[in-house]
Amino acid sequence: MEQRYQVIIVGGGPVGVALAVELGQRGVSCVL
Repeated sequence: MEQRYQVIIVGGGPVGVALAVELGQRGVSCVL
């Protein structure tokens, strides 16, 4: 099964995680 994301976040530090949370709340599909 193929999945597509609007944003790929490279780096799981505090900033990457905060960005993933913020994008998720705004309805943007992303992968961390």
